[in-house]
Amino acid sequence: MKWNTENIFSIIVVILFVGSIFGMALMGGDRTENIRQNLNNSDQNNIDVEEHTEENYFAQINAEIANIYPQYILIATTNEYDKTKIEEELLKNKEINLEGVNYNIDGNEFIVISRFKINDINKEKEILENITQIEYFLTTEFYKNATIYLPDEEIELISDKNISKTYYFTTGRAEAIIGIETQIEDNVNGQLQVIFKKDTPTTILFLETQNITAQPQLLFDDINLEIDHFEESYLYIFKKEIENQIDENTIKKALDKNIEISFNDIKKIKLNINNKNIEDVNKFIIKQEENENNTEKYIIDENILEITLNDLNINKYNEIIEKLKLENITEILEKPYTKIEIIINDSEIEENKQKLINLGIKLEKIKKKGIFNISEITIKEITYNYKDQFTEAWLDYPEDINKIKFNLNLQAYVSRTEIILAQLGKIEK
Repeated sequence: MKWNTENIFSIIVVILFVGSIFGMALMGGDRTENIRQNLNNSDQNNIDVEEHTEENYFAQINAEIANIYPQYILIATTNEYDKTKIEEELLKNKEINLEGVNYNIDGNEFIVISRFKINDINKEKEILENITQIEYFLTTEFYKNATIYLPDEEIELISDKNISKTYYFTTGRAEAIIGIETQIEDNVNGQLQVIFKKDTPTTILFLETQNITAQPQLLFDDINLEIDHFEESYLYIFKKEIENQIDENTIKKALDKNIEISFNDIKKIKLNINNKNIEDVNKFIIKQEENENNTEKYIIDENILEITLNDLNINKYNEIIEKLKLENITEILEKPYTKIEIIINDSEIEENKQKLINLGIKLEKIKKKGIFNISEITIKEITYNYKDQFTEAWLDYPEDINKIKFNLNLQAYVSRTEIILAQLGKIEK
């Protein structure tokens, strides 16, 4: 069960503000009615009840994390009704100082809300993982207590009765519930909940819903790296003309070994129209495009007519060529073709190459897999770490075999200063 903002606010404050006005309001009690009853039982009937009325207001804001407390919040679901069993299991973990366990009910499930501290922060992941393994828990989520810097401007809020209010918070900070991975100075989005007594805020609480700082981003850079080693893995790049009808099964049968293969269709026909009357060519294009069965796209780029096919079909290609001949457009600069890439993990290079050439496809290039260490690397003047340590790049064979350093394009998917995924490609001259 993944908690939404309303769920978390309504149950987490039970443990954060238990016994407070805020806690009582969010636990479902009618605070105004309680006050009325208290006033009826006192001699202070002249007190204006409205002065004690509290209203919940909300706003979506962006904020910076000011401080993080060494205090964790666990929210878990369970179908174990005996609270003592849950407490006993949590107390077995000597790495935490348990500060209490509360129960709430959500349909047929119990909600366990607990606060605790961790004795050794270096064991955080291990400790939290052990808690998730408690047999009574169906789901678990962890949060931390923190404070945020409130925006230095008026904030537009709206109440649960759809009443709007604008307020400038002079306090500067607010208590917050944040994600387990959030850090000090992180920029976060979230929901601000404020309880007002008349025009005075009595309680302010922020719940993080999105960490902007930790959002993954894609980076690009050109780098110079020394190769760590080569692997006996080769990429064969071939070109298959449209007239050649061989398929994947034919190639696999010819090689008779385990391979990885991919096809990329280049569906363009390019023709020279340098000596042609452009008006006549345009009339031809208009005629083709007005045909309801036409699926091709026609573009004139200076002295070149470029036709993009809908698919790589030899019959359709021949049909178009015949129409062009009637217009006396016959000088083909480029035919449609298929780029075939085959990865073979052995060093039988000449044998593999010859078997493929015998199929009538043209060898364009062979590359060998190079392995590079990017465990720590600088991208745009910031140093990033990569836990997987190594990544690969295809290098020209045999031209690059004796080289040590290479100019490479790097694409890295990063979060904070950690590389999640990385891809290298040789910069072609």
